[in-house]
Amino acid sequence: MTYCIWLSDNGINGWNSARQYVSACCTWHSERGFADVRDTTTVHKALYTRFRLRFQTDIPNQKQRLPKMAIRPELMEAMALQTRVHDKQSLGEMAAYCLLFFSSIRIGHVAPATRDKAKHCLLWGDVIITDSEVFIYLRSTKTRSAASQDCWWTALAARPHGHLLLDPVRCLRLWRSRSYQAATQPVFPDRTAEIVVQTRTAFTSCLRRRLRQATTILPNGHLCDCDRMSGISFRMSGIVQLWDRIPSHRISSQAGHASFSSTTVYGGDTIDVRRSNTAHIAASFGTGF
Repeated sequence: MTYCIWLSDNGINGWNSARQYVSACCTWHSERGFADVRDTTTVHKALYTRFRLRFQTDIPNQKQRLPKMAIRPELMEAMALQTRVHDKQSLGEMAAYCLLFFSSIRIGHVAPATRDKAKHCLLWGDVIITDSEVFIYLRSTKTRSAASQDCWWTALAARPHGHLLLDPVRCLRLWRSRSYQAATQPVFPDRTAEIVVQTRTAFTSCLRRRLRQATTILPNGHLCDCDRMSGISFRMSGIVQLWDRIPSHRISSQAGHASFSSTTVYGGDTIDVRRSNTAHIAASFGTGF
């Protein structure tokens, strides 16, 4: 129990996280022939059970990091306006943002945490671009392994009357014409080498730089906290935009989740949706009230 409190004081927040550390320690202890300290005596077991049930309410959360924020559509518009189409690096960045925003795929398919964890990254052989759609085949994902052949896919439609760089079909077709060399090449390689994927750190650093530039042309840009936005922000954005527009099971399918409970972590009602609920509630009153 003292160890759990120490974990909470040192950045490990919530019972589920602390329990995993405790379980690992107890397993290691048991493998060496000692008894599980959680079940040594009836008294210990009762104390541990009470401590476990009261942990969430009695142990203060020391979490310092604020949750990530979704990237608003106006930020996407501003970044599109500032993109230099004839600059390969600038175009590639915007193409990645456009793909992530419209597809809601995980950031690991574009920029893995480290280069040795690039097994989920998109290759040009996984992307088919036609005149009206983009088909994306994901050989494996965070929750689906390639060995089990439990692949996943998604598709994007064209926006022929929208901005070039906010039309996933035209934007990715343009990026392909500028960068494609082989089917085994990463769709979004590192700027220093065409055959090496970019890392998450490099992606996030570049994204925040571009977001800060984008805020300079927005009326309320000074209110944007760019440090709370990263690769997952695009996934959050796509889910938020769909939240009140399509059924929940379709939102989960778009995100590649097995159940809607996983999807709720990424999205939720916007201010506009909560505001509109007032009219629905008020409809219960009679005429004249």
